[in-house]
Amino acid sequence: MKLKGEYHIGNIIVPNMIVDEGEELFLRILFQGDETVPVTDGNYYLGLCNNAIDEAQTLADVVEPKGNGYARQALSRSAAGFPSVVKSGNGFTITSKIVNFRADGGDFDIEVNRLFLCTSETGTAGKLLSYSAAMFTPIKLKQGASIPVSYVVYLQ
Repeated sequence: MKLKGEYHIGNIIVPNMIVDEGEELFLRILFQGDETVPVTDGNYYLGLCNNAIDEAQTLADVVEPKGNGYARQALSRSAAGFPSVVKSGNGFTITSKIVNFRADGGDFDIEVNRLFLCTSETGTAGKLLSYSAAMFTPIKLKQGASIPVSYVVYLQ
């Protein structure tokens, strides 16, 4: 079995790469019961960024939009944050709830070309878990625009 994931942006599926920190975190949680690694609020967070990616990157390397309503979106480590676990082919998938990124008060200051999953609501102190592949076309959210996103993890 191999742990994989993907981001869903509306009806578009974008594969992801689980980075080194993410691989280590998932193994520690699954097999060592390590609950000290995730942030104390118990959430994962989805974010938008404009990055070239490398498996060794950390949150300090992530370039995110600033202001105008941008914020990482919380996914609780519970059935509320990840409500769907289903058998799929030769394995199982777990899918997060849909969260929306919305530009309020103006356009986002940068185009975004990827999504990421991490353990910190803000800043660089948490763990970076994964990056999406690059979007076909970078997105710069305009005032009032939003994009729906969910995260899917599967074992195959």
